[in-house]
Amino acid sequence: MKSEGINRDHQKERNVSLLIRMIHADPECSRAKLSKKTGLGQATVTKLIGQLIDWGVVYEREILDTSKGRKPIRLKLRSDRFLLGAVRLARNYATAGL
Repeated sequence: MKSEGINRDHQKERNVSLLIRMIHADPECSRAKLSKKTGLGQATVTKLIGQLIDWGVVYEREILDTSKGRKPIRLKLRSDRFLLGAVRLARNYATAGL
């Protein structure tokens, strides 16, 4: 039972990392676009983006213009406040990114 929680936490970390990378790579990024490109459910994307906004990592920009439907809100990383870095250590390798 405990290993399921660890796997769930690991998956959440991977999803958050994926969303951050996607927002960084796409200046026209919105929640709907993230859901479509990543394959994550809309509720999952909304929840994780909400956490990133609460942590001050992501903020909402202007509303993007579309021809129909609900207008998507553009997302952007708060690069003015944070420098992101990560290290992953494993038995056979170590990776780092900045």
